[in-house]
Amino acid sequence: YFNKIIKDLSGSLNKNLSMIFVTQAINSGITFDLIMNRKINYFSKADFELDKEEISEYFRICGIKLSEEESEFLYEYTEGWISALYLQMLSYNSTNSFEPTVDIENLLGKAIWNNLDRKSQDFLIGMSVFKSFSFRQAVYIGNGSLLESQIGDLLKESGFIKYDPKEGKYYIHSILRYFLESEFEKLENIFKRIINPCGL
Repeated sequence: YFNKIIKDLSGSLNKNLSMIFVTQAINSGITFDLIMNRKINYFSKADFELDKEEISEYFRICGIKLSEEESEFLYEYTEGWISALYLQMLSYNSTNSFEPTVDIENLLGKAIWNNLDRKSQDFLIGMSVFKSFSFRQAVYIGNGSLLESQIGDLLKESGFIKYDPKEGKYYIHSILRYFLESEFEKLENIFKRIINPCGL
């Protein structure tokens, strides 16, 4: 029903009418066809992420000249996420250096981590030891503690986990990875060995 409304509105001849719909995912063939036929504009998460040059320009406008190493670190750590860049800027103004901040960890903790059950938390910590992974690997690491459908939902619903359809691989956003690595370090050694037997 909602997708039919979007289709009907996209055919409006009133050029003064603009509407914005915020959704988590496009899962309708109707809406996808409208995007492909340029009947509606679609902004993905990538449209709101800055590249290295844009990060340098953003900081320059705010009065901070970045070195090549600093802009590289900020890009790798934040992946262009503007909220994380802003927090890094606040940190720089206070300490004159860039580093993974407690504020971002608190933000992730409240927004994501605290809303997950223990099995889902353990699963994500286990996946964080991989640079990338397939769905089959994820199911294997889940080791029966989570159903395949639960793993699929967890990977799909997180804005911090990206899927590359060409490679068939998932990638954990570096901000979430830093957070998960911090959670991994809090574990007792026996659990660390279970998750990453080669890492100790």
